[in-house]
Amino acid sequence: MSGFIRTLHNDLHPDFVSAFSQILQWRAWFENQSNYTGFINGTLGSVREPMGHNSCHVKYVLVHGRRHEFAENAVKRNKIKAMEQHDFKILSYDSLLEALDRKHPLYACARKNEWIDFLSTAYVSDEVFSYFDPSILRINDDLRKDIVEKT
Repeated sequence: MSGFIRTLHNDLHPDFVSAFSQILQWRAWFENQSNYTGFINGTLGSVREPMGHNSCHVKYVLVHGRRHEFAENAVKRNKIKAMEQHDFKILSYDSLLEALDRKHPLYACARKNEWIDFLSTAYVSDEVFSYFDPSILRINDDLRKDIVEKT
């Protein structure tokens, strides 16, 4: 019985396995050249245009769980390391918060159909606004208020 429990202890969480499977589905989808081209030129087209249509490389990041869930378990750490590739990294939520106070502030945005919606509510800088056609940008009221106050 203890061997059975030990095996379960080394298994990755079912939610993690499901998320990893989703990454594999995306990778398979991008293997189809028409899907890749449609995404790069269509979905990302308005974002790439101001930058001169520079080359794009699809990268994958899976953020799941907390560091303590695998920190003391070498088997789990090795399984996770074995899954990573040059274009695929696995992070814990903890790693996103490390040294947050020293990271350069950025805007959080969402690409929605023909719009780029700003999710951030605090003014960071005006640089991003000079890159894009203003007709595709939408800012929320809180961000608009902060821009007016700080500029």
